[in-house]
Parts: sequence; structure tokens; C-alpha cells
Amino acid sequence: MKRVVIYVCLIISCFTYAQSPNCSSPEPFCAGDSSLVFSNTTGNNGFGAVDCLSSTPNPAWFYIQIDEPGNLNFEIIQSSGGFDDNGNPIGALLDVDFALWGPYENLDVCEVNTPPTNDIIACSYSPSATEFASISNAQTGEYYIMLITNFEGVPGSILLNQNSGSGATDCSILNVIEACENEVVNLDATTNEAVNYVWEFNNGNSTIELENSNTPVLEVNQEGVYTVTPQDNLGNDLTTQEFNLVYTPYIQINEPSALVECETEPELGLAEFNLQEANQSIFSINDEASFSYYLTEEAAINENAEELISSTFTNTQAYNQTIYVRVKTSSTCASVIALDLKVTSTPNIQSEDDTLIYCQEDFPETIQLDAGIPLDEQEDYSFSWSNGEITPVIAINQAGIYTVTVTNNLSGCSSSKSQEVIESNIASFSFEIEDTTQENNSISIILAAESLGNYEYALDYAFDFQDEPLFENLAPGIYDVFVRDKNGCGTQKDSVAILGVKDFFTPNNDGINDFWQLEGIVKADIRIDYIQVFNRYGKHITSFSQNSKGWDGTYKGKPMPANDYWYVIQLQSGQILKGNFTLKR
Repeated sequence: MKRVVIYVCLIISCFTYAQSPNCSSPEPFCAGDSSLVFSNTTGNNGFGAVDCLSSTPNPAWFYIQIDEPGNLNFEIIQSSGGFDDNGNPIGALLDVDFALWGPYENLDVCEVNTPPTNDIIACSYSPSATEFASISNAQTGEYYIMLITNFEGVPGSILLNQNSGSGATDCSILNVIEACENEVVNLDATTNEAVNYVWEFNNGNSTIELENSNTPVLEVNQEGVYTVTPQDNLGNDLTTQEFNLVYTPYIQINEPSALVECETEPELGLAEFNLQEANQSIFSINDEASFSYYLTEEAAINENAEELISSTFTNTQAYNQTIYVRVKTSSTCASVIALDLKVTSTPNIQSEDDTLIYCQEDFPETIQLDAGIPLDEQEDYSFSWSNGEITPVIAINQAGIYTVTVTNNLSGCSSSKSQEVIESNIASFSFEIEDTTQENNSISIILAAESLGNYEYALDYAFDFQDEPLFENLAPGIYDVFVRDKNGCGTQKDSVAILGVKDFFTPNNDGINDFWQLEGIVKADIRIDYIQVFNRYGKHITSFSQNSKGWDGTYKGKPMPANDYWYVIQLQSGQILKGNFTLKR
């Protein structure tokens, strides 16, 4: 059971009168035996034009209720320094503007941003610091709503004074005490010089004097009007005070069903929830209620902002968590209800290699892609592949990225995975040979464009492979070259000859290097059909066999000039080798 303590001072200056920037929550005021002063509003740009008000800077909304019927005339003054005891302004006078709506049976019209313009009965946008508002033929119980703006935005006070008229406002609205049902309320009427307190209670039907209640603070739990008359030590009555206690019921709400979401990542138990999805089941007319969400029940009851959470919420406790919803309307007290959040596991797809290889030489044979669900569980799931297949396992023979979405048929939760199929093949290649008479010849392996794999290379024997397609420091001879696909699509073999071609010769009859011939002929089993020599213009100079001495540098018996010459060598294997060499004199 809650307790509410209400403090009221004896004289009017002890009341703190607030102002509200929203019509949905206007503050009460009245003009009783004396003028009332309210703090103005600053720091609010307002909400645009309303009727005669071209702007509404720093709005403050109030309402009055009519007590005595008749005409009422009000004076509104704004001052930067407030007012003295006689109602005279202190400090600078400030431009004050207003609009007045009414009459109304209640304040429901303020549930929208502003009341209808057609209901305005008085309005002024003059630059004056004093404005006058009038109500004609007001009736008891009617409500009027007033908007007062602070055009200059300077902090100060506003004085409201009923300066004439036969009607009167109801000041009891200032003493209305609102509490939630079943709360215990302490009415504090402590008064200086008072030694006795006489309390009376009116429940709406009759007034009774409360027994055993000679106390400045009265604990009550019944709705009605409480009147207290303090007395001094001589028995003289001091100023009487009145408390109008009104109990507000708690909003009646329903216990919501749990919100269920699929986890965002497998085995983490976390998901994002839209907490507003529970609002309708908690309170069906949810456009009339406000909902706020908290981590604990205590925080929801006490409106602890540190544990307030957004309506879009990711659970902080894996798989199961309870949060609390605080619900209220403008006419009820807030109620708090638990809301369970449940996270459903997504399918646990067994991981496989993200990348698979398909060898082109195997086409049209297929390889299989598996969704990753054990055979004995597959009937509990449905499958959707990016290529349109709906089975747990698919057979493919084309490269691409294949994505499968696996859905639990009971929970509806899904997981997805992708596998990339890459095509590879046996290598196609050619050679680039650096061919000299020395022991530093080399073979470079040039892959053809249609070779798709990742390859490694070996010379003469199909082991001891290397990643570099270059073999150096080779003697003349015939070599077997092996190119193996690292993806497992096979090994390709080819042979290449290094002939030991001389890069120059000096036919000067000194017995040293007088003939141009192939060094490798005597070092390797190389079979040659013919060897041809051409000059730089493509003229055929000579032809000879591998068993001859070679070319002596003459043409038809005459020495040829020092220059570069070209050769064409036809091997019995069908391979044709071309290059150039130099004749030096």
C-alpha cells in the first residue's frame, strides 16, 4: 500500500503554480479573493499560429472552472520581476498574448494539440503587457481553456486577476488531491500557533466531524472533501483549509502472451523484439494508453529511467527474459505487468567447406551439396536453394554460389549458408626457353588462358613440385615437364628440348668456334629433321643436319658478313624452334 503526503500552506503565497506547455495537461487556476501569480514559460518555440496569434512562443496552458454563474472579466499582466503584495508589477513589463476557448463540459478537448479554432471566445496579439479577457453568461461547472504566451521569451511572472463581473471561478480545483486507489494519503495542515485541529469529512452526502483526529497530519483512505480548522491556545479559529481527495482507479490490463522471436545468430540465444507488439493484448484500446518498458518490476513501478528500455529491444539474457510494461491513460493510474521474451533456436547447420571444386574434365558428372542437417532430422525442416531446389542435397555441375535456407517447420526459424563451387581443370601450357650453349639454360611454363586451376610444377619426375613455373641452370637436353592442379583435377605432362644453340660463332679458321651447330646434339637424344639458316631479310642461306659440322659462315663459298642470322629447327616430334645468333669476324 502506498502513502501520499500532501502539504498545503495557510496563505496563498505558499502555493507553487506551475505551467504546462501542452494543452493535453493544462494547469488549473482561479481568481478568488486575491490575484494569483504564475511563472511564465521560456525556451519553447511553440506550435505556430492559432487564430489571432500569429505565433505561439513559450506557450502555457491553463483551465478554469466556473463556480458562480454570470459574466467574468479578467486582467492578465506579465512582468520580469513578479508582483508585490498589492499586485503591482516589479521589473520590466513584458508583452503577453492569449487565446481563450470554451465553454466545455470537461477537458477532453485538450486530448488533441489545440482545441477547435471555432471555440475561441477571446484572443489578443497586441504588444501590450496587459491584456483583458471576458466570458459572458458563464454557467456553473463549465470549463474554459486559456493559452498564454510569452512573446519576448524573458523569464518572469504572469498575474491573473478577475477585476469585475458577477460570475466567479471555482478555486477548489487548486486543492484537488489525486491519488491512486487504495493509497493511504497523509493530509498535512500544520499551522503556526495552532494547538488543536478540528477535522470534518464530506463524502458527498453528509458532513461529519472526525473523532480522535486532533492532529495536524491526518491519514486517510476515503475519497471526499476534508476540511480542517486549526485553533490557537485561546480556542480561536485560524484559517480553515480544505482538501478534496479524489481517487483514480488503476488501469485494468491483461496478461500478455510471450513474445517469441528467432535468434539472430545460431546458439547465442539473442533476438531483437518489437515490444509494441504486446500492447494490443495488454490493453486493447492502446491508442488511449501510454506504454513504457523496464528491465525490472521495481523500476517500472518507480519509473526508474536508468532501467527504461526502448520498444525495440535485444534481450540481455539468452533465450528467456522477463521485462515489465508500465501502462497508463490520462484518466487512470499506471499498472505494471510482466512480459516474457522467448528466443527460439535457429537450425544448427553443420559446417562444411565453404568452397568446393568441380573439375571440367568430369562434366557432365555432378558433385553434391548438402544443406547440413542430419539424415534423421531432415523431415523436421524445409529447404530452399538459390537455384530453386527444395531437397536437403542437390547435385550440380556448374560453378556458382549456392545458398540454402533451412527452416524449422515447427518454429518457422531459419538459417542460411552459402557454398561456392569453383571450376578447375588440367592445365594447358606452352614454354618459353632460354637456350644457350652454357649450363644456364631455363624453361618457363606459360599457362593458357583456359587453365582455371591453381597449379604446381615439376621437372622430369612427377614429385618434388614447386609453385614457381620456372626452372633454371639447365643443361641442353629433352625434359619432361609436369603441371599438377592443386585442386585435384589432375596432372598434365609435356616434353621440351633445350638444344644448346650457340649464340655466336667466329669462322676465322683458327680452329676455335669456326662452325655454328647445336651443342645439345651430342648431350641428349634429340632427333632433328633439318636445320635452316636465314639472313636478316629472310633469305635462305643454308640447311644442314644434326650430324654435320654445321654452318661455316659462307654462302656459295663466299664468307658472309658479320651480322645477326636466324634459324629454324624442325624436330622429328613436330616441334619447330626459332631463334637468332651472331656471326662475328
